[in-house]
Amino acid sequence: MTTIDWTDPRHPVSSHFTVHEALWLPSARMYALPTDEEKANIVDLAVRMERVRELLGVPIHVHCWMRPRWYNATIKNSSPNSQHLHGKAVDFHVYGYEGATGCARARSIILPHLEEFGLRMEDVRGAWVHLDSGPVINKRFFRP
Repeated sequence: MTTIDWTDPRHPVSSHFTVHEALWLPSARMYALPTDEEKANIVDLAVRMERVRELLGVPIHVHCWMRPRWYNATIKNSSPNSQHLHGKAVDFHVYGYEGATGCARARSIILPHLEEFGLRMEDVRGAWVHLDSGPVINKRFFRP
């Protein structure tokens, strides 16, 4: 892949994910400013997310990816050690799998592939899916 222009929201980070998706902070209506290490983490996770997208066969709508510490503190029930802080986590829903029921279906499809994709997934009930590339402590499917 060519060099990523992190100042251009439309610039691709991977085949199907953009700088906008990786850095947009919806509640603050602004972009995160990642470090070089965080940019590398974002690119690594984007490659893994391409595999998830291919598995599901439909587009993914990113809710939130990179979160600066100040922004993370504004998110209800967010961990102070969230992988979002490092560009290693993404919350999303999958087109055709909307709502809590749809996201539960998407999680059930992704679950058997977590180790293969090098990902972890939160065991939550909600209208989003959380995947991250953080270290596996006890298991890949975990309660936050």
